[in-house]
Amino acid sequence: MVDTLAYRQQLRPRLPRWYRGWPHFAITHVLLGGVAALLFSRVHALRTAELLAIPAAFGVSNAVEYLLHRFPLHRPMPPLGSLFKAHGVQHHRFFTGDSPAHMSTSDPHDFAVVLFGPASQLALMGLVGLPACAIVAAAFGGNAALLFGAGAALYFLLYEWLHLAYHLPEAHPLCRLPGMGRLRRHHQRHHQLSLMSKWNFNITFPLFDVLLGTRFAPTDPEREGW
Repeated sequence: MVDTLAYRQQLRPRLPRWYRGWPHFAITHVLLGGVAALLFSRVHALRTAELLAIPAAFGVSNAVEYLLHRFPLHRPMPPLGSLFKAHGVQHHRFFTGDSPAHMSTSDPHDFAVVLFGPASQLALMGLVGLPACAIVAAAFGGNAALLFGAGAALYFLLYEWLHLAYHLPEAHPLCRLPGMGRLRRHHQRHHQLSLMSKWNFNITFPLFDVLLGTRFAPTDPEREGW
């Protein structure tokens, strides 16, 4: 408990003084929503079957979220060490699952430890999204690739929404949305020191946690610890 508070006191002064959390969240919407809108606007002569690219994008994005979170974000894997430092070290020491208070931001300045920066968002879309769209274009055509890319951008935006909601104080209106309590508990368990490297790697919906057997189930005596 003391360690969490002490680490927050150490890290907060190192965050940029000019940083503002809600404008950062707004820029996230402009960037990711703008990419999705641009891609949607370029679709032409749409065939109904091509709409399947959108749910496909959500499924693939859920897998990418899981794999990135389970491996480079929680294991130092050169040349991605900066991702591990930002998430596995800073984020997980700033937010610990030992109490609801230690999972919550104190003010919007703490959003810097939750949200991806615009440069990181662009890098992920470029390094992961563009190759995936190229594969979809080669296999299913341009419209499918545009819809896939738009769906992936919206999924990324959903990721930022939900992850921020998990780290807002419990009294915040976002935390009262239907189903949010269960998702917040899923993520809080991941932030427990004994669980974070083994369980609950999905941030949005635990689809691949269920499929790959890494969803922590408190009723399972072999996984008890919550």
